[in-house]
Amino acid sequence: MEVVLMTPREKAAGRAARAPPKPGSKERLRTFHQFKEKKFVRAIEIAKELDGGSREWGIIAGSEAVKNRLLKEGLSDVVANPLIANQNELILNRARNTKESNFFVFIKFNALKTSVMFTDPTPGNEGRRLKRKELVRLRNAWRDKTGWAKQVAEEIEETSEKKPGDKFFAVMHGHWGENRDDGVHRDDGVSRRKNVIRQFMRWHYDVDATGYHNWVHETALRDILEREKDAGIVKVPSLEFTMAFNRGARNGPHLNWWFKDVPTAIDACRKLIWGRGENRMPGLAPNVEKRVVLREVTMLRKENSMALGIAHPSCILNVVIRRLPVGLLNLLTEKDEETGEYRYNWRAIRSFVENYADGVGEYNPTLVDYPLRFDDEKVREYFREKVDELVAERIKEIPEEEENPDGTEKIMLHVDEQITHDAELRENTVSYAFAQRMKEKYRVFTYFDHDAHVYASSNSYDRAIGPLAYGRTVISLTRGSRAKMDSETFVRLLRDREFRNNNAILETETFLELHKGRLKPVKPRRDALYKIKTIKDNISHGGLNLRLAWMEVKRTLSKLVTTR
Repeated sequence: MEVVLMTPREKAAGRAARAPPKPGSKERLRTFHQFKEKKFVRAIEIAKELDGGSREWGIIAGSEAVKNRLLKEGLSDVVANPLIANQNELILNRARNTKESNFFVFIKFNALKTSVMFTDPTPGNEGRRLKRKELVRLRNAWRDKTGWAKQVAEEIEETSEKKPGDKFFAVMHGHWGENRDDGVHRDDGVSRRKNVIRQFMRWHYDVDATGYHNWVHETALRDILEREKDAGIVKVPSLEFTMAFNRGARNGPHLNWWFKDVPTAIDACRKLIWGRGENRMPGLAPNVEKRVVLREVTMLRKENSMALGIAHPSCILNVVIRRLPVGLLNLLTEKDEETGEYRYNWRAIRSFVENYADGVGEYNPTLVDYPLRFDDEKVREYFREKVDELVAERIKEIPEEEENPDGTEKIMLHVDEQITHDAELRENTVSYAFAQRMKEKYRVFTYFDHDAHVYASSNSYDRAIGPLAYGRTVISLTRGSRAKMDSETFVRLLRDREFRNNNAILETETFLELHKGRLKPVKPRRDALYKIKTIKDNISHGGLNLRLAWMEVKRTLSKLVTTR
């Protein structure tokens, strides 16, 4: 029997939710004291209003008792999963068991009020201009209000139409807490699985293609897969691989690997990672030669069993003890210690993208976003030109709203002023320009490179806005497409260009602007509240990195002593 990793609190919640009735006892519907019961009935009314429309909305309840009550009320598509929904909470999804894309609504009730929370998925400039109250909708009823449930349901239906049923959101890169395997941390994420999944749901994601650093933890992966299946999210097995370009190196560019299924992911890990000098720091490269890795990658990609992405193309990573260059473009600044010559040139970078990459990360909100200085004048001039052309001209800053004399809204994009050196040569502007250029030259896709290690709790219904709202990778199925969104189809869409061209449009939707020369989320999405809510996890993340770095130092010193 498979063991599912859970925290003690989750284990207790799971036992309570799944406790069987005593022999001979009669099933009793869950009822609350009179005040909470009224608020629960109002939540049921919203669910019925939505379920009675053009779609049959699925519901995730926080307990078996609440699930049974909903079933008795005539709501048929209900599951109980306390590892996703909280007690006294319903999470509705318009497409939990259908071919349509997800749209989630959170409803909770207590003795004082019924609360509803959902977000607006509007794309493009209209989405960039949404104010906080428009982006995150909070609706509360403290007392009986005639027609309140119907009014809220109508608003939900109207907002959900802004995300068409054939439009799917994917998060392509991210990390997880609760990641210990054989007593060792296998990833440097710190947030609980429940918080990660609920954040995906909060922003209507359909596909989770995140994974650990250089590891596949089968038990954890299957646990995540089962939880997300109840939510209606497709789990794509993946990992972030550190490619050591130089023999014996322990660092190199980071690559996103996406697999068609769990067995394929495990087999790749068995061949290329497990038993190859496992590191205490998850982000360090396994001891395997580049040619061996590329041979396996080539075979898997040829079979459409795997797709490969270039994560954060330009990235300097702070790892407490020093800074590590972990982007493909950082190879351009790497010199041979003996000769002082550059080890890699543009031809090597382009060749790698052309022969092995399916996608390139476009923007990474977790980067420090250091300014870049290229010693090679030709490289510097090339990036100066491409950043001006592919960033400054395409990212238009949305200013504060202005009004024409007649009172109508006036939107100024400042196009002419942006075609200058306003875009600084920093990690994200260079990565963005590189991704756009590789898309034009080699027809790779670009993806929003979230790379989140910390996720805020969504237990409280508030207007906190995090990196998942800064942009997303979008798959829009074309008319007549027969593609069913599962992990195998998803990887084939990434890998097989002909299949993708016949079935879908793959693109990146961003909510960015140039702010003081740097790429930033548009002003309404820059949020101090989210940072406050993640302080604890950010401290844990820093502490984890410090411990892992120290363990790696001790291990390295031990090896040096042994070899002497």
